[in-house]
Amino acid sequence: MKALIESLKVDYLLDRQLLLLSNGERKRVQLVSAIMSDADLYIFDQPFLGLDVQSRAILHEKLEELKAAGKTIVLVGNKRDIPTCTDRLVEMSKGTIKQVTPYHDYTQEAEDPFAKLNAQDLDLPLESDLQEYGNVVKLTDVNIKSLGEPLLSDINWTIRDHERWLLSGHNGSGKSTLLSMITGDNPQVYTNDVIMFGNKRGNGESVWEIKQKIGFVSPELHLYFMRQTKLTGHHFSMQHSLDCLSVVVSGFNEEIGFSSANSIHQTNMAKQWLEALNLSYLIKKQFAEISLGEQRMLLLVRALIKNPPLLILDEPCQGVDYEYTQRFTHLLDVIAEKLNTTMIYVTHAADEVPSCITHKIELKNGKVKEINSINN
Repeated sequence: MKALIESLKVDYLLDRQLLLLSNGERKRVQLVSAIMSDADLYIFDQPFLGLDVQSRAILHEKLEELKAAGKTIVLVGNKRDIPTCTDRLVEMSKGTIKQVTPYHDYTQEAEDPFAKLNAQDLDLPLESDLQEYGNVVKLTDVNIKSLGEPLLSDINWTIRDHERWLLSGHNGSGKSTLLSMITGDNPQVYTNDVIMFGNKRGNGESVWEIKQKIGFVSPELHLYFMRQTKLTGHHFSMQHSLDCLSVVVSGFNEEIGFSSANSIHQTNMAKQWLEALNLSYLIKKQFAEISLGEQRMLLLVRALIKNPPLLILDEPCQGVDYEYTQRFTHLLDVIAEKLNTTMIYVTHAADEVPSCITHKIELKNGKVKEINSINN
């Protein structure tokens, strides 16, 4: 047991509260708990999601050890995370089994690339040009603690208009905490020197005024749109998921998991965005019924529809297969060129980084490890 805890590097987490762990740290704790069960059959549903590069390599080793010990493993994942110890592969498409084959005989069918969009031909229904602020974000000597434990230490980071940043770091490095300072979700923003959109935080602005200027996508966000909350009389009830058009429209007012009555103008704007990005075929579909890749692209449109000064994409391709990842990053590159959008992009995977990135910052143990520009 001790060797397992040390190999998956969760020994330093045992005394921490679960709420203080990052997504990747919680995933490693869950994996240790599952492996320690000493079962005959292991079912892993997307076990690589949220893990940094080192943790992914360790998990591959543990899967090899489980197989060598005679354990049966069923793993659900995307094509780039197939363990080398795999015997047979079942590929599904649209709810049906596409092929069952020995792993070493598996061949991936080539797919046509996503619509060949380019910035010059892209006609987006923008109501206004992006406002410029000089310093969109400026953090000076930012320090964050929780229960006396430092989460961020001496963070200095300036994001200027039109810069597109890659934010990286191992699980637990402080990325989520850093993002919470920018999105306004961390109350310790008021005890630190934080400038957002040219103004120092704590001068009377509301959190919603900050959020109105930010477009946001994360792996967890799509879960809030899988069910719709409806007020009937004095009671709330859960309905079927929102339709895709309502999900996009909800971006106007930053509504999460529901949508107010759509105005004709907002509905038309949403339709024009979807048509411009070759996604109009989703308009009449329910959000819960489309693929994960389509959900992420739809949430990107939702984040962009108000033409925000800052776009934050927190692991937007997590759990999405390689084909949709390529589609998503291509779409993002085209939109970034068209809008000249200021962006923060978070990922562990090098093949998920869009080519439009201009700068990068890497965290390690709550501190800045590296910060520089990228020559594209």
